[in-house]
Amino acid sequence: MAGFPAAGQVVSTGRDMTQWLRMMLNNGSIDGRQILTKKTVQEIHAASLVAPHSGPLNDLNGAVGLGCDSYHFLDERVIEKNGALDGVRSIVILIPGKKAGLVVIANKQLTSFPEAVRDEFLERYIGKSGVDLQAREKINQAGWNSLIKSVERPADAKPATIASSAIAGEYRNDLYGTMLVSEAGDAMNMTFQLGPDRYPGTLMHVTNNTWYFSFPNPDDQVGYLTFTASTSGALTGFDSKEIGLFKRV
Repeated sequence: MAGFPAAGQVVSTGRDMTQWLRMMLNNGSIDGRQILTKKTVQEIHAASLVAPHSGPLNDLNGAVGLGCDSYHFLDERVIEKNGALDGVRSIVILIPGKKAGLVVIANKQLTSFPEAVRDEFLERYIGKSGVDLQAREKINQAGWNSLIKSVERPADAKPATIASSAIAGEYRNDLYGTMLVSEAGDAMNMTFQLGPDRYPGTLMHVTNNTWYFSFPNPDDQVGYLTFTASTSGALTGFDSKEIGLFKRV
């Protein structure tokens, strides 16, 4: 049986989530039964920490509460919670002042679909924002897509001029710290050394001295890096649009 982390995951259905919405919008009561006290619901929805730039309109007075976020959309306060696991995403929206709520569940993880539906919902129930929120979500989706782009090898791919054995070694970047490149049979591995921990990834040759990097977690950044050498032929490091410039140590 698969394990679930405490307070980290919920297994539910669309019907159950609808019942939950009704209860939370009715001060903890549903169909004549008081499941939670009114005080408990108020505490869950109350602001605990400041979280500016919240919600689709970047509310500067947004907040984090007990397991949920809150922000204002025009003149209405919205309670929201989103979440994700490998392969699924969800978002729950409550508009207490309108006694309205919505649950969106998507069978894909790296998608802005739940937020796109949320934006439409808020504009229909509260009012037009005057902002093209769907255009913003398309930009957000482009960011998600950058994490899952597949390796693109040109038709006229050329062999590397720097041997795999030569690029093995240690590299450093001020932001990411130390990265180790090592040979693994016919492949190359890359490992970020984060303090006492190590985070492994893989390198795949693309063309010339450009390699494609990826990590086991599908949420992590993927991209390309190109190894560089001085005029004398000494390896100096590599450069990457995604993770920056690393110098050979």
